[in-house]
Amino acid sequence: TLEISPSSATVARGASVTFAIYGADNEGRLAYEPGATVTLGGRRARSGAYGHVTLNAPTAPGRYAIGAARRGAVPAFPGTIVVR
Repeated sequence: TLEISPSSATVARGASVTFAIYGADNEGRLAYEPGATVTLGGRRARSGAYGHVTLNAPTAPGRYAIGAARRGAVPAFPGTIVVR
């Protein structure tokens, strides 16, 4: 199962947000997950070799969905980021 962890739950319009993506094995041990597709609103990018990716927040204020998925893994539970 993937887990997504943003650098902040509330960000300024257009600000950079870094996400750490973790994968849990059947025994609950976490490790960074490279190659996961991370989404923030309509934006998307893949996590790098160490399971991190940076996206720019939308320029309009509001709540935006975040997520992470990778082939062969259970997707992360959906979350939200607040843009002010």
